Amino acid sequence: MFSKSRNGFFSAPAKDHFIKQLRTICLLAALAFLSACAGTPDRFYIPKGIPINSGTVLNPTFKVDGFVDIENAQTNDNWIQIGAETHDWQANLSRWTDTAINLLKSELNKRNIVATVNSPTVFELILCQNGESGIKGYLFTDVKKVGCPLDTDKDGVPDLLDQCPGTPLDVPVNRFGCPQDTDGDGSPDYKDNCPGKPIEKKSTQKVKTPEKKGTAPPSEISISKSCMAESSRFSVAGPVPPDTVIQLIKLQFRKAQIVLSKTAQNTFTFSATNEQWKETMNPLELELGKRGVKLIDGPPRIFRLSVTWVELFWTFHDVGCRLNLAVETNDVRMKNYKVSNLSPELYTSCDEALSKAVAGMFMKERIIVDTDVDTVPDIRDECSSTPQGVTVDKVGCPLDTDRDGVPDYKDNCSDTPEGVGVDGEGCPLDKDGDGVPDYRDECSATPEGVKVDRQGCPLDTDEDGVPDHEDQCSNTQKGVAVNSKGCRKNPKNRYVLIPDLNGVVGKLEVSSEKGSQVLDKAFEATGLNRADEVPTAPKIMDEAEVRRIFKDALNAQPTPPVHFLLYFITGTPELTQKSMDQLPRVLRSIEDRRSVDLTVSGHTDRAGSKDYNRKLSLDRAKKVAEFLVSRGVNPQILEITSHGEGNPLVKTRDGVAEPKNRRVEVVVR
Repeated sequence: MFSKSRNGFFSAPAKDHFIKQLRTICLLAALAFLSACAGTPDRFYIPKGIPINSGTVLNPTFKVDGFVDIENAQTNDNWIQIGAETHDWQANLSRWTDTAINLLKSELNKRNIVATVNSPTVFELILCQNGESGIKGYLFTDVKKVGCPLDTDKDGVPDLLDQCPGTPLDVPVNRFGCPQDTDGDGSPDYKDNCPGKPIEKKSTQKVKTPEKKGTAPPSEISISKSCMAESSRFSVAGPVPPDTVIQLIKLQFRKAQIVLSKTAQNTFTFSATNEQWKETMNPLELELGKRGVKLIDGPPRIFRLSVTWVELFWTFHDVGCRLNLAVETNDVRMKNYKVSNLSPELYTSCDEALSKAVAGMFMKERIIVDTDVDTVPDIRDECSSTPQGVTVDKVGCPLDTDRDGVPDYKDNCSDTPEGVGVDGEGCPLDKDGDGVPDYRDECSATPEGVKVDRQGCPLDTDEDGVPDHEDQCSNTQKGVAVNSKGCRKNPKNRYVLIPDLNGVVGKLEVSSEKGSQVLDKAFEATGLNRADEVPTAPKIMDEAEVRRIFKDALNAQPTPPVHFLLYFITGTPELTQKSMDQLPRVLRSIEDRRSVDLTVSGHTDRAGSKDYNRKLSLDRAKKVAEFLVSRGVNPQILEITSHGEGNPLVKTRDGVAEPKNRRVEVVVR
């Protein structure tokens, strides 16, 4: 019934037909199996990434230096219809976005840019020189959430380092945040109608960055200009929680006695000597690395990707795929890459469309010109004629470690302190040629040939204030006042101890920078010329001579005040009879002294409550004051005070009725 061909039971056309039917059955079986999976549509596709042209680089407007963390910003995880011909096709935009992210990560890694996907920890670390022997550090721990630190003009340089705030969007800037000026003519590239080669050769000194009008918004953290110019920025990123990383950093810092202080929300600062940082850097990087956390040169950048829509369409021969890839950066800059692709195969069309969108983030690699062969391209080289072999910094200028304006390769004194004036060889100026540099020379006009001390001042062997080359009495006793020739002279100032009006002799100490003398006898005296000499030895002066010399001062002494104590009957504002008899004496003293200042102070013993005693002491003081006013004393010169039981004349336990404490004190001045 069947004829047998040479190749078997079927003819070649029949065999091909059978194979096509078998493939169709297998495809239908596979689709039936997939349809049975919960949440998976009958017709769907998730594209595959196609590698991008290797001759491209990431567009510089993304401001990426060495690190990027990529996030999936597509929140819709549902299957949506993207087109229909013979049947519906669906897509999951979140999974399409995952493909774009993985392709972008792979391409960035190929270009030596560290790229991670959704790292829990992304910090920024800024280091700058702090004085001659230390560093100042700033750690920003909320880069992913709010884009810390603040970057108002979105140029990739945070406000705290930005010397040109307000730069227009997408304008390429240098590390100071100012628009690039390739030809150095003062007109930034984006405004330059005549771009070209530099109008003149630049010196080996660093070019000052032009200042731009306008004021940057205030920042919570203030960083000095020297820090702005010399800062190093790093990314700290890894797969462990931020709190764990912060605690790890604190632990390593604590070992080197470095304090990490929280100075603002999500902001930490620290200071360290260069030795402390050298001891800490490598162990810190090692401990972070054990947990997969990397310390990477350059500030962190965040990319948030989202395939926002996909659409299929059919032509006579081909299948088309349109889509939009949205890319948002951590400075809230949004770019959309809309692409459309045609191919005979639906899968190929979608693969190529998604890869085209990611490729839109890249551009053709420019030819890098480095005229002075210092490894810094001319487009970024601020000193493009550096001699060959000279070590340069990030902007292509010869290193100047001590920042004195003389590059290290010409500097014979490479450790000059910052701000010190130097000569052409980079050494501190010494105008008087005494071997002590001007910044340490306290006597910068010393005559030539005169021997000097460590401070650059002429030697003064006897320390009398007259230098040896002018001193005619070079062995004067230490502390003795001398004249301009270095010889002893009589003291200008004399100090004499005089008894008070009651004949009491106190004690007087006369001190200077070099020593002191104590006077404790009547009419004992000492002399002193300057604060930097020892007072003369004490000696007793004749009383008549003292009163003659100090006559005016003695006559101007005020009469000492007179004190009266008036006592009271217990628990009353009534004076005892003995105290009443003293009142005429009080009045006579006021009249004789023509008093203009009277103080009447009331007191009680400790019998009774504090509140009661406070009121009673005030009543007693008022009673005496009223009596004095009734006898013609001017009430304007009276001051009444009340102390209750708080200032006893005789200290007692609480509740003791001590007669001497029930008193009013009258002071007549």
